[in-house]
Amino acid sequence: MNILDIFYNHIIYEAMSGRIDCLSTFNVPFSTNINGKIYECFLLDNSLMIPTLMIKDKAEFDRLLIEYVTLAKKFYSDDNYDDEIIKSEIPNNDKMISKEKVIMTLLFANATSDDFNDPCAFLRKRISFIENHNDMEKMIGNSKILGGNINIEIKKDKIYNETPSEMVISVTDGNSSFIFPRIKFGIDDNKIYIYAIQNKVNEKTEFVKKVNRRLYKVGEGFTKDDSEENLEDITASFLVALNIFINYFNRMGYSKFDVVSILPTRWNAKRMANVMKNKYFNKDINELDSKQEYIQNNLTNKLVRTILRLSCHYNNMDIVALPYDIDASLHMVVNDNNVRCNNMLLYETGTIARKDNVKKGR
Repeated sequence: MNILDIFYNHIIYEAMSGRIDCLSTFNVPFSTNINGKIYECFLLDNSLMIPTLMIKDKAEFDRLLIEYVTLAKKFYSDDNYDDEIIKSEIPNNDKMISKEKVIMTLLFANATSDDFNDPCAFLRKRISFIENHNDMEKMIGNSKILGGNINIEIKKDKIYNETPSEMVISVTDGNSSFIFPRIKFGIDDNKIYIYAIQNKVNEKTEFVKKVNRRLYKVGEGFTKDDSEENLEDITASFLVALNIFINYFNRMGYSKFDVVSILPTRWNAKRMANVMKNKYFNKDINELDSKQEYIQNNLTNKLVRTILRLSCHYNNMDIVALPYDIDASLHMVVNDNNVRCNNMLLYETGTIARKDNVKKGR
């Protein structure tokens, strides 16, 4: 399949309608501006955030797009695609339905507003995310507070998720395991990008109940004042998972962490789905939209608040910028000198993640 032919003669035009046909139909609306020539999305809905893909250097964009699609096609296994695409590549189809079309469609489904403004930088970043992925699984130490061994696994995520990599953290007593929320991330230019953290429903074992009780210890050391009122209401498992994640990568030599804010095409896709549910299944549109806003708040604001809360417990985590101070992301810098933490659970699990690189004492 010709990658550029699919993109310029199919994806761009289908994105104008908001629906891209990849056998399964994806709601991915965007406009495209190629050196001043505009292919404008014609959806008329003020609740949508329609981005414009600004292609200012077409030759470089084309080169990077081909490189990314070629790399992604090798990276993602066949279980990421519909069987019909794998078996036949849909011969004689007019819409160029193929793995390449799926890869490019989902690429832009995971772009921020900043990425649409600078797609060449975006493509370089996504290439780096794949090139820096390394499968890993190991036990990093024993937590006396949680009562078990902490395990970390880095593995490939599905193509339709935000990033090619996810970290799965668990604690086990040998018979039962507590799975922490999964962290979706990528690595580019010595920086860690955190896109999402998604909860995992655990089995209701005695060990899981015990871990849940001990997670309440994250409340120690946090003093609420007027400026930190919204940092009190966080989910303990999210906080401990991010604590382990950040300390682990800081030990590996990474000091810059970006928390990615809202992905406009994902917001639009859900909004468009709400309209379809209202039209064909008579679902209450106001109720659907309110639920979406609540979920989006959890996806972005909750993640940002959890990072801010974590920085309150450490002396070495500095928030450089909040979302929309500089761009759409939160920026944090973490140093590894004379690390102190005022919470025993976070200190212990963070120390385990850091191994011998953390100094003794609190």
